[in-house]
Amino acid sequence: MRIKNTLKNSLYAILSYFLLAILALAVRKVFIQFLPVEYLGYEGLFGNLFALIAIADLGIETVILYRMFPAFAKKDREEINKIIAIYKLLYRFVGLAIFIIGICLLPFLKFIISEQKTSWNYIYIVYLIQLLASLCTYFLAYKRLMFIVDQKEYICTKADTFCSVVMNVIRLAVIILFNSYILYLVTSLVTNIASNIIISNKIKKEYPFLNESTKVTFKDIQSLGIKNDLKNNIVQKICTTIYSGTDNIMVSTFLGISKVGILTNYYLIQSYITKFFTKLLSPFQMSIGNYIYSEDTESGGMFFRMFDFISFFIATIISISYMVLLNPFIELWLGSNYLLSNGFVFFFVFNQYITWNHQFLCYYRYSFGNYELDRTPIFIATILNIVLSVSLCKSLGVTGVMLGTAVANIGIWYGRVRVVYSEYMKENIKHYFYRQIIRIILWGIELVIVYNICNFFQATPLGILERLLTILIIVCSFNFIFYSKTKEMKLIFEYIKKIKEVTLG
Repeated sequence: MRIKNTLKNSLYAILSYFLLAILALAVRKVFIQFLPVEYLGYEGLFGNLFALIAIADLGIETVILYRMFPAFAKKDREEINKIIAIYKLLYRFVGLAIFIIGICLLPFLKFIISEQKTSWNYIYIVYLIQLLASLCTYFLAYKRLMFIVDQKEYICTKADTFCSVVMNVIRLAVIILFNSYILYLVTSLVTNIASNIIISNKIKKEYPFLNESTKVTFKDIQSLGIKNDLKNNIVQKICTTIYSGTDNIMVSTFLGISKVGILTNYYLIQSYITKFFTKLLSPFQMSIGNYIYSEDTESGGMFFRMFDFISFFIATIISISYMVLLNPFIELWLGSNYLLSNGFVFFFVFNQYITWNHQFLCYYRYSFGNYELDRTPIFIATILNIVLSVSLCKSLGVTGVMLGTAVANIGIWYGRVRVVYSEYMKENIKHYFYRQIIRIILWGIELVIVYNICNFFQATPLGILERLLTILIIVCSFNFIFYSKTKEMKLIFEYIKKIKEVTLG
């Protein structure tokens, strides 16, 4: 049943994100034609600001999630109701805090928006609408936790997809007919609310035992034992949020809001690729968590190496695809005026390789809690990101910001490796780094070969397809040939065989 739900969640995610990505690209193309690029800059900048403000949630969802697993496994309805009620109460406090902080930041916008070409009253309205849209999560979306624990995220995916399709169709009409950025944002706010209401109604039908009127007290929150987890998680939450949520702020402050608008086109593509693969792979996190606590460490170590190799395989395909497809695609999609330098693309690609190369390792790391174990590496990486990005931004522009982000990502990677090897793996951590050195050399060879071959193809639809086929053929061939005799590859084929038996049998 676990494998079926994992596959079902992944299938719905695949279909959803293909559809939504196509619609998002169409909306962005129309947006560029009818509205100023600075508006995209505001959207990206305020998104980063709200991500930073969201530090106030202290990682509550992650901490609450681990309390839900045992309660759900025991079918303890009273405990489930209490946990959901606590989650709801905490999230409402967080939502109120974020709203207050968001309002208090209004006077400071003038210090981070350079090259301002729009009236400040208009900018404030845009800011407030985006703030309200971000608050929907804290006041409406808390019940989604039930579907996550029950491995039925595909239900949320269906509702979100339906609302997103409607939203993007309305957005196209609003942009073309009214040229209104305000209506464009209001559409997003309304559909976000609608999606959460639909999911809330589905949860009522799926889990009728949930009691909306469950009362909780401060003693109930204390009895849940989340104080220490929140305290240990807060440093990680702050650091990872600052690490991932400051690029647009730095670019806006030092290079101008228009440059943020151009940068958001790259991040739009990245976001849909990331969402697609995250939704595809994240159901494995629940299976990994169950496996860690139900199987012996020796066999678990072999499965870890298998998943680690899958991460590398995915990382090579995604990162090399970005290297040879990103600028040609943007040129074909929006025009050469919206391109950033090849230097920016290279460090963007390197950062993506690091991220995806330890994706499954992250799933293992999240299964252990103990957030104090990698606080120091993540803290150092965050400071390094800020220092490098600010110091390099003036001389290298957007490329400098991305270089700082990529270098800092190595520190975050190291911290997570250290946790997994101290808590779970019995082999020497040196073996892991040895494998990574071999893999990054292979990645570099594949990157150079693919890049030089793809230079012969034009930035046309046919050229994009030719580049994509070149990537798949060369990367897959090199990886299969180099690793065909390894235990990891043999285990992958065994796992594929089991999946086929479950789905077809």
